[in-house]
Amino acid sequence: MAVKSDLAVNIRHLGGQTFCLDLKKGENWKHIFSFSLGLEVLLFAHTITPTTLLIHHSPPRLHHPTTPPLATPSGDWWHLDQLVHHPFSQSLPGQVTSCPRATKDDQVRCRDAIYEGKLKKQGKQQHNEAIRSEVRIDIESDDEGTKSSMKEPNIFGPMDKVNPEESLKRGKGAKGKSVDLSNAIRKERMWMAKKYIGMWAYEAAIPFHAFERDSFKLLLEVVGQFGPGLPPPTRYELSTPILKEEVERTKKSVKRNKEQWKEEGCSNMTDAWTNRKRRSIMNLCVNSRMGTVFLSSKECSSQAHTSIGALSRFKKILDQAKKLTIFIYSHHKTLAMMRSFTKKRDIVRPGVTRFASSFLTLQSLNEKKEELRHMFSSTEWEECRFFNTVKGRTAYATVLSTTFWTGVTLCLKVFSALVKVLRMVDADWKPSMGFVYGELIKAKEEIKGVMGGNNNKKTYESIVKIIDTKMKGRLDSPLHVMVYLLNPYYFYKDTEIQHVPELSEKVLQFFETILDGDLAMQKQVTLVELPKHKSKMDRFGKELAVSSC
Repeated sequence: MAVKSDLAVNIRHLGGQTFCLDLKKGENWKHIFSFSLGLEVLLFAHTITPTTLLIHHSPPRLHHPTTPPLATPSGDWWHLDQLVHHPFSQSLPGQVTSCPRATKDDQVRCRDAIYEGKLKKQGKQQHNEAIRSEVRIDIESDDEGTKSSMKEPNIFGPMDKVNPEESLKRGKGAKGKSVDLSNAIRKERMWMAKKYIGMWAYEAAIPFHAFERDSFKLLLEVVGQFGPGLPPPTRYELSTPILKEEVERTKKSVKRNKEQWKEEGCSNMTDAWTNRKRRSIMNLCVNSRMGTVFLSSKECSSQAHTSIGALSRFKKILDQAKKLTIFIYSHHKTLAMMRSFTKKRDIVRPGVTRFASSFLTLQSLNEKKEELRHMFSSTEWEECRFFNTVKGRTAYATVLSTTFWTGVTLCLKVFSALVKVLRMVDADWKPSMGFVYGELIKAKEEIKGVMGGNNNKKTYESIVKIIDTKMKGRLDSPLHVMVYLLNPYYFYKDTEIQHVPELSEKVLQFFETILDGDLAMQKQVTLVELPKHKSKMDRFGKELAVSSC
């Protein structure tokens, strides 16, 4: 059965995966927009009411907008679901023939797109119904044996008082007119209720995405079931009894996750960030199949200030660079002047961590050393109103100081060794577990060379001590040492690591932990398999394993 309408939609194939959508109203065709191949737009067009949608495939050339697409002899147009052709008529009934140029693959995709849209809509409805069914505010009565159940939404409520002249008295008037009028009034009251919600959201600065949460839908349902006269919770109720109940409910929810962690395992994750007051905070989360759970947070500001940057030799340079960048970026005139001399390139470069940000900013300063010197030696700087200020003179002295730039170079040489490790761990292109321990050892050797080796032993040892403190208990575990020794890149390149007592001890600890109680397997691994690994025997001598080093 064809559906007549003054509005029709035509999708034309322009070639490749590009299509264009035309709209016809009356006798005129109008180009709406072009799009890449995707059935979402078909479903979008299908939802236009009243509309008809005709899909046909043409050769890769433009059709004139006035050229009508396929139609019946009478000029009727059909809906999308009426264009599905045999043999899919049984799975998706169609009442007309489809485009003769459409392939079976096109028909299958159209059919699947229709079903996908219907299933998505049904899934959303079922989800909302499930949310409503969770609401239980009636207390069960032993005497009456009543239980709360999901209630139908009230057509009328206290909002009737807003426009009393438009309110209806239930049960009066003709049935047909009453239903239509009731729907109209219900829509109007629903809109007014949403306006009141919007007024509260704007006044309280509630973010819009908060209204998409299931908890907000539960809120609306429970308020509707309670009826008029629900008083808002007091500050005390929100801060004490209600909060305590929510904490207990959350603990019970997390308890189920913890039981699953024991059975299937989990991954510990940390999220470190810095707030506006420059305090370092670390969030501890646990991820598993059931989702991610936030456990706790800890302020790590004191630990952050025990890093290499806190050493007097480096702290002075970092503080000078920080004051310089803050001065330049705090004033529009100095910022515009800097960008003019550096050809619109910034000197501040944010990184993943505070350490990375400091390194990238120092690196950027060093790259623009000459441009900054020209800037503070130019007539534009002498004519600037900040030229004679205290901060201006400090910035001028910093940029023209040879000692400052020598310190920047030293910081970059020391930090670059650790930045390599940081970038390797942060990268996703290859697993870093087997390289962390080895690269940290390599970084310590590079830093020793940069600091002059034994000639500057005091400064070098203070840096290595900080690195060892950060590694202890986290990056020097038996697991890290084991994968380090099993990595042919390190094991076969430097045979001396095979005889380090500390490493051998941690290897034994690893097998005692992973093979707990299985003495036979421990002997097999330590006395048979490990010697094969050292001697490149059997599979350890394969070209693939040896070539890794």
